Amino acid sequence: MTSYSGIMLIHLFFVERVVCLNKPYSLASQDGEAVFHSVTKYLPELAKRLKYDGSLYLCHRLDKSVSGVLLLAKGEAEAVHIKRRFEVGNLYKFYTALTCGVPKPSAGVIDIPIGIDTKTKHGIYRSVLLSHDTKTRRRGVYSAVTKYQVVKQNNTAALVELEPETGRKHQLRVHLADGISTPILGDHKYSHRDKLAPQWLHKEILTKFNLKPMNARQMPLHLHARRLVLPNYFRNGQELTLTAKLPKFFSRSIKLMKFFRR
Repeated sequence: MTSYSGIMLIHLFFVERVVCLNKPYSLASQDGEAVFHSVTKYLPELAKRLKYDGSLYLCHRLDKSVSGVLLLAKGEAEAVHIKRRFEVGNLYKFYTALTCGVPKPSAGVIDIPIGIDTKTKHGIYRSVLLSHDTKTRRRGVYSAVTKYQVVKQNNTAALVELEPETGRKHQLRVHLADGISTPILGDHKYSHRDKLAPQWLHKEILTKFNLKPMNARQMPLHLHARRLVLPNYFRNGQELTLTAKLPKFFSRSIKLMKFFRR
């Protein structure tokens, strides 16, 4: 997309009560300081193009650098209902990521509490991992659980499927980077624990992408919200499953990696 005014191009799924978008990389979910383009900004235009007379409401959010399934509700009552599902965990979320390094073991569960917006000794605010005995003693500390599975790999990277059981800020990014030492490709914030700097990339990765180390900052975050499942959504008890294709840059990266299956 060259212009976010063409947001109809990212329309993915439209049923009786919800609209699902395949949110592009670099488009913010909500308005905010220094945010010029966001999904919420274009909701009236999207409703008009869908010939819907009411208002569309954002049910959850994805980080600006995360692509994939973003759910909208037709009407405030439906939005409240779906937001409640997110709050209590009455749904299933699945993500796809490329990691720098190969997670070991190849499948597992990361169960490490997260401190949200914690100030590091260098004055950087980020989510951080904390021991289990701190979560009952400090404000802003939350339990966080992530399931992961390596799908493909090579010597320096992996294609990983993720299922967060909780929804903490930057949970997947900090769990992969600090929890098992395999940061997401293009995650320049969580590749270093105590400084903000471009991600260090292995020579093999730089070669595959034809990048020089000084240009590593150009690498986008490779994290995609691939699938969202709402159990018992319809009156007959059927679930609602929403999926989103990978962005073109993500698919290209997988080809460049030349992975082999496990």
